[in-house]
Amino acid sequence: MGSIVWATPPLVKDRRFEHDLCRVMHSDRCGPRSGPATASLAVGPGRSPGGSDRNGIARDVDLERSRVWSRVGRAPLKAHELEGALRLRSWALQLLLGESESAGAPPGEPPRIWDTFLRRERCAQNLLALRVEAGLEGLPDPIREVLLRNATRQAQRVLAGRGQLRRIGAGVLEARIPTVVLKGGAPVAMGEYDGDVLDLDLLVPPDRVGAMLGLLAGAGYQTALERGVLSHHETPRQLPELVPVEVHFGLPGLSHEDLIGLWERSQPVDGLPGIRVLASVDHAWHVFHHSSLEHPHRRGCIRDLLLLRDALRRCTAEERERLRWRAEVHRESAFLDPWLRMAEAAAGDVPHDAFQRVAAADYLFLGSVTPRRLPQSIVLPLAALTLHLLGERAGASLWSEAAVESPSARPFLRAMRRFWPPLERVSLFAIRLGRLAAMWPVAVFLARRVRGVTG
Repeated sequence: MGSIVWATPPLVKDRRFEHDLCRVMHSDRCGPRSGPATASLAVGPGRSPGGSDRNGIARDVDLERSRVWSRVGRAPLKAHELEGALRLRSWALQLLLGESESAGAPPGEPPRIWDTFLRRERCAQNLLALRVEAGLEGLPDPIREVLLRNATRQAQRVLAGRGQLRRIGAGVLEARIPTVVLKGGAPVAMGEYDGDVLDLDLLVPPDRVGAMLGLLAGAGYQTALERGVLSHHETPRQLPELVPVEVHFGLPGLSHEDLIGLWERSQPVDGLPGIRVLASVDHAWHVFHHSSLEHPHRRGCIRDLLLLRDALRRCTAEERERLRWRAEVHRESAFLDPWLRMAEAAAGDVPHDAFQRVAAADYLFLGSVTPRRLPQSIVLPLAALTLHLLGERAGASLWSEAAVESPSARPFLRAMRRFWPPLERVSLFAIRLGRLAAMWPVAVFLARRVRGVTG
């Protein structure tokens, strides 16, 4: 079996990312972008590449992964604060997708609203690249710190992700494990991405999952979250200071024959032996499907919009037409069509923002930060129910969100399964129903707050 060597990680040779990381951290050792690449992903114990405290990237990634709908605080954002976050969103869309001069000066919102906006939209690096055109140089120091902090987190994750892919690629090449990197990891692998990545999704053949997990375990990766195997991927694995890795053995909505076609059309990545990416149209469809049906709260997210726009640009006109047809005949076409139309429009101009309600709902949850984070078993049904009441999520998906994520992890359910399986099924039904009933009043309040702002 192959192995992944972590003791002496290679230098990061993507000079654009290296320079951006140095710039956002105010390093006085950063030369021009044409200078030599000297940044390394090696870090000392208890320090992140940005010099933050213990397990910087690992902590930030964990917070970002679990933050979606999971930090419901004591005081939800007030109506005028939600309006401020939406003003920042409109300004950023104009700046990043239109003429930067026409965007005007950034709205004068307080740091808390900026942080809420940047954490949800994940576009800090993109904004920082246009800091002069956007008039960000004149921002008050507290807001500049918020912007730089978010951009640094994103740059760290992208740098770490590309270094991980290089080393994982060497390991899977030796172990003969076919590996395709999915979604946001694909442009990271190709060295042409300055957005954000929260994890690395790796697709491997089902009969090679064990070998891949063994490869990661041998490199020190450990289970990042306490949950069971999902329908199409294993529990994420993670090393301190690095982004988590999810090993996929399938993709939602695709049959075995569909997956064979994906593998046949996949392409190797120049400069990363052992790593492959999906063909352009397959990559575009997976990014589109993932950010709309698998994560409805992310529809309209600026980071995902830019990622999907770039994926569509790589497709030919015929491929885009085929993708549009797949969306039209899909059983959830009513939820897919607005997202696809917005991404297509973004390729040429500032699109109409069809997802202000989704964004406002996410701001409402994310902006109410408290040290006490509620468990996913509570927040996921609440999030799904809120979106359903806003007309932004199919009702059928509520039932799956209210499910017990890993019944086998609960001793009393394991005992029911062993002695009387029908009792386990009845208990799971009651748990789902009880969760939705308990969340209903709260979801109604949150939906009313969002409607009061967005109309």
